[in-house]
Amino acid sequence: MVSTLLALALTLPATAAANDLTVDQILSRAVEARGGAARLKELRSIRTQGDFLVQDVKQPFVLYRQRPDHLRSEIQTRKGAVVRVFADGKGWEVNPTQGSTAPRVLSDAEAAGLRRQADFDGPLLDAKAKGHQWRLVGREKLGDKDAYHLEVKLASGDSESWWVDAGDFHVVKSVQKQTVAGQLTDLVTEYSDFRDVSGVKLPFRIDTEQVALGRKTTLLVQSIAVDAEMSGDLFRMPG
Repeated sequence: MVSTLLALALTLPATAAANDLTVDQILSRAVEARGGAARLKELRSIRTQGDFLVQDVKQPFVLYRQRPDHLRSEIQTRKGAVVRVFADGKGWEVNPTQGSTAPRVLSDAEAAGLRRQADFDGPLLDAKAKGHQWRLVGREKLGDKDAYHLEVKLASGDSESWWVDAGDFHVVKSVQKQTVAGQLTDLVTEYSDFRDVSGVKLPFRIDTEQVALGRKTTLLVQSIAVDAEMSGDLFRMPG
């Protein structure tokens, strides 16, 4: 979830009449806004550190992402570090808040969200080549700003909704389906506080809500390092 979301943040001034933009033009501007296809494809890894806020409780987190599909998140809790990893098509976790410090292999359903997050480039870059199908729903108000409402049917068959700011082309909101404890819910994510990190625009605040559960969280990013060295052991399941 953390990574899903660090990979979606974009910005670029419009140079044509906004009402004339097609889906392909919006996607192209979004890619250029984030840093351009060439720069994005140069990236090998991203390490993000900050605080994870749940009901005003602050928990330090670190997120590791490595091309093409490696992801590891660590959140420090009072019972120890909650670790979730996706690599080489499989997910696993260590979750002491559930009473065990032993690593556990995740089912395909449990790992589905991690799989989406682990896609290093996300569905914007080379969308057609990856088999993702985008359509423009329309232009609408999102808060006090205009935004393009887009829908994408991923090559996996899953569908997502995205909103792109019509003025600066940040991706400011997304909605995905997520299964939590056997319950299907909308995961609503809002992105803000965009900053330049080595030529790539990334959000330093991410607010999420699991609608059916009424659970809200906030990620406050303190630092992001691109192309940081990462050991393969980070993504390897112990034992």
